[in-house]
Amino acid sequence: MPFSIDQGRALYRRCGPVGFVREMHSLLGLRNAQGVKVRREDGLPVLENRKIRPEDISLRSLAVAILGEDRLESKLMVSPPRFSEFEGDVLEAGNDIVPSQFSDITAYNETVAGLLEVKILEPWVRPDKLAPELMTNLPSNKRVEKFIGISTPADAAQERKPGQRHPRAELSERYVTTPYTKNRANAIDVTREAIMFDLTRQLMDHAELVSDTLALRKEYLMWDLILGITNNYSYDGTTFYTYAGTSQGGNGNWVNCLNNDLVDWTSLDKVYIAQSRLVDPETGQPIVISARQLIVMPGRISYARKVIRDTEVRQGNQGNTTNVGTALGYGANPIAGRWDEPKTSQYAYKRLTDILSDANTAGLLSLISTQNGYGWAASDIQNHADAMWFAGDFKKGIVYVENLPLTVMRAAPTSYEMADRGLVFSMFVDEMGIPAWKDPRYVVRNQDFAVTTANW
Repeated sequence: MPFSIDQGRALYRRCGPVGFVREMHSLLGLRNAQGVKVRREDGLPVLENRKIRPEDISLRSLAVAILGEDRLESKLMVSPPRFSEFEGDVLEAGNDIVPSQFSDITAYNETVAGLLEVKILEPWVRPDKLAPELMTNLPSNKRVEKFIGISTPADAAQERKPGQRHPRAELSERYVTTPYTKNRANAIDVTREAIMFDLTRQLMDHAELVSDTLALRKEYLMWDLILGITNNYSYDGTTFYTYAGTSQGGNGNWVNCLNNDLVDWTSLDKVYIAQSRLVDPETGQPIVISARQLIVMPGRISYARKVIRDTEVRQGNQGNTTNVGTALGYGANPIAGRWDEPKTSQYAYKRLTDILSDANTAGLLSLISTQNGYGWAASDIQNHADAMWFAGDFKKGIVYVENLPLTVMRAAPTSYEMADRGLVFSMFVDEMGIPAWKDPRYVVRNQDFAVTTANW
């Protein structure tokens, strides 16, 4: 239902400038009942208990409700301080606006900023943005993070006879470093014409598009890391490929890329077997990995759900001519309850088909063993992309080093810029961080073609 002039005027008179802004932000879902902005575990904001949507509010009707119809255009071009900057009286600046009207103008600008902020936040919290859920969000004040650990011998405890000195274990430092964080930003200008001619829908669509471009950029950066397109795992100063079909030299029997199509529960057993063989590169002791997450491409999501949810499985085939008399075996699904609900992403599939197409064009498929040579048709690329899936404990293996969470700020232009460009105010959107591997052993990539190294 549209938010009318009368509703806006009544709410403004009842609550006053500051109360009006807080109430509007609460109705839009920007703040909870206590007036606090809530953030998710991954640092992204939460839009909760929304009563109205930005599209329900006309920019011009809102201006008339707060500022009145008289000389509306000249009032919009005034650049007042924000509420937090009010300190006593505000002097006139020769613009025929009395000091008491500064709070009205500020209330209007802050409310419109709230409308735009909601549209900016929406693309970031949609369920199609899956990648942030697969990473541990790590707030940081450093451009490069360094995860430092102490390595010890695999069996440092030795027998000590009476009177002997305690054996000394030699300790050495090991570390994982992340790449430099990157700042991604965009801006939205609100013009006087957008308000005077009530271009509400166009402005809201523009804000959403600008923000979605920024959110999508972050999503693709994350998927490039998960898929193995970007390889930034640096251990003790040496960078390794994320996935390997054979053990990489000096990395502790590290095999986490399998020729393993998703067929049934035995395919998931192969993941368990591969991860059970992974050992700590310093001690040689097994790494205990609780693999529960399953990521598949969109074309296989229904089948993956079936594999997980099957209540009964059958083993053996009485009609097998090479093993006549093989008995049929029935039983409960041995992986029931061991895996979370499978998830998928169209963005992951897009990047995967892009990189396989690039590899095919560039002749890089000489790294891949196939039965019919190294040239793939478009249908082959799609089929191989459909068959790729990932399993593991993603949050243990991947972090997002965050210098600056998604931040939305309103800024008033200078008087010169306002007059020159007809701006009312501008919105700035910033985000700064980088996805990075903390330990690739926690994730296994599965595909229907064999590789010796999973470098694209």
